[in-house]
Amino acid sequence: MPARPDFAARLPAIVLALAATAAAGAFVPLLHPDVRTSLVVATGAVVALPVVVVAARRRFDPFEPIFIFALAYAAMFVVRPAAMILGDNFKYVRPTRSIDISGTFEQVQALALVGAAGLMAGYYVPLGRKLAARLRRPPAALHADTAVVGGIAVGAAGVLLFGLFLLSVGGFAAVRSFLAGRDVSQVALYRNSTGYLYTGPFLLIPAALLLYATARTRRNAGLTFVAAVFATLLLLQSAPIGGRIAILPLVGSLAVYHYVSRGTRPGTLMVVVAALAALTVSNVLLLSRNVNDPGYANAFGNTLRHPANIFKPITEQPDAEMDPALAAVIAAGSADGGSQYGWASAGEVFVRPIPRLLWPGKPLPPRQQIIAETWPAEYRAGIANPEFSILLYFFLDFSFAGALAGMFILGVLGRALYEYLNLRPGNLVAQLVFSALVPFIPILLRDSPTDTIIKLAFAVAPLLVVCRLAAVREPVPALETPNEPQAWPEPTGHRTANA
Repeated sequence: MPARPDFAARLPAIVLALAATAAAGAFVPLLHPDVRTSLVVATGAVVALPVVVVAARRRFDPFEPIFIFALAYAAMFVVRPAAMILGDNFKYVRPTRSIDISGTFEQVQALALVGAAGLMAGYYVPLGRKLAARLRRPPAALHADTAVVGGIAVGAAGVLLFGLFLLSVGGFAAVRSFLAGRDVSQVALYRNSTGYLYTGPFLLIPAALLLYATARTRRNAGLTFVAAVFATLLLLQSAPIGGRIAILPLVGSLAVYHYVSRGTRPGTLMVVVAALAALTVSNVLLLSRNVNDPGYANAFGNTLRHPANIFKPITEQPDAEMDPALAAVIAAGSADGGSQYGWASAGEVFVRPIPRLLWPGKPLPPRQQIIAETWPAEYRAGIANPEFSILLYFFLDFSFAGALAGMFILGVLGRALYEYLNLRPGNLVAQLVFSALVPFIPILLRDSPTDTIIKLAFAVAPLLVVCRLAAVREPVPALETPNEPQAWPEPTGHRTANA
């Protein structure tokens, strides 16, 4: 009797059909009387595809990259534009200039729809799985002492780099300034220094993760303490200025590793509680990060009195303003689609690492050029900091085709990361790499490709280097994952933790 084709075998064809339909629909929106609502609903439907897949497979892995992609993308290009439609608010307002985006809202939403279709298609076609199978197999174990020394060295380097930054911009005066909260005067400190120094704290992320993993496998309380010290140092540097971009990969990588190293996943209730807690903490940091803002206690009390406000950063405030901000720069004529032919998303990667001290005439990154052209006074004062999402850079390069192709590639890479872990579920290095990269997915969607690569160079590349140096090449006492390899996810037989 011939085998019945399963859902997984049919899935790529289904996804491609849905993606083609969504992409085609983006170019004929004028046939519908309510273009704006139709585009938002269509984007939401495409982004919700992972839910359909979960229902068909009857298993849910909250760490699967496509779910994190979908949640972050929905916040930027479904929830926020829906709130704009409901509030009939089609102005992007900044202190020096307000821009009417009613004429470009549909264009940006169509771009978001095409991007969502590319992302889903890239994730569910077989390319990601094939890429993961071709990747070099990670070492079976690590030398424990080398991993410890490497983790401490990486963390010490992060402390040293940021210490040099503080010394170069004012010493103790700079320390007091950053501990007091975010202030516009700090912009000059960053502009007069180099990212090689002030990005140093990101090195504390792989240091804490490596030492936590080593402490768990060796059951060593001393290493746990050192990991906690590095994590605390990063929190002390980031929390006063509301640096959530550093806090997210730190806390996220430790949380993901906590589960994947045990072969478990958090239950649905735990995921919901963690999401609400994250929104609450994020809102408290947002309310207390500026010099003149109330302290943490007042911010936390205000959040408890008005719990619904934890969603305002997504529906009204800059946290998820990528849709209206992108529409604004297109309306202002600052972002010309299809004009940079790969420079915005790929070419700048080779220029940005060159220090401005060595190249005083180095051109500004595309994002800064657009901000300087659209809001020149705010850019000079250092108070303009909008984010436009990764779609801007794909759009600048090749317009709608760039968004489709760029998001397709992200989908393939996300699936490759997931399959890399699934093929080696009990491998320590695979667990560390997966845990380090997954929290960067929202950052990837928010920032430019170059900005994300720079962050990864500090937060993930050192982890890979240490794992390479600590790889076991002969039978000696080594650091191994304590639990037996266990494939995840499987339709049946997997474990789920609710705490």
